[in-house]
Amino acid sequence: VWEVLTAFSKYETWHPLMSLSGDVQSGQLDYSRRPSLTSPRWITTQVEIIESSAPSRLLWRFGVRAIFAIDESFQLEARGNRTILTH
Repeated sequence: VWEVLTAFSKYETWHPLMSLSGDVQSGQLDYSRRPSLTSPRWITTQVEIIESSAPSRLLWRFGVRAIFAIDESFQLEARGNRTILTH
């Protein structure tokens, strides 16, 4: 699950309204979002990786500087042969 979560270049294949580029190690990503599947317009902002604790936790922050910021986290927990994802 961690590999899918951190394969940013593939996000758009399973989340067609969102695109990410960059890698966890750099600490910075480009986050792009569009309002609908038919919209050609993408809105892009920088994402700052706040925490990357492979293979269990990823936390990032994005927004418009000095106006708003959104923290988004992913917590992975192994339970037997399954993984529980808390977002």
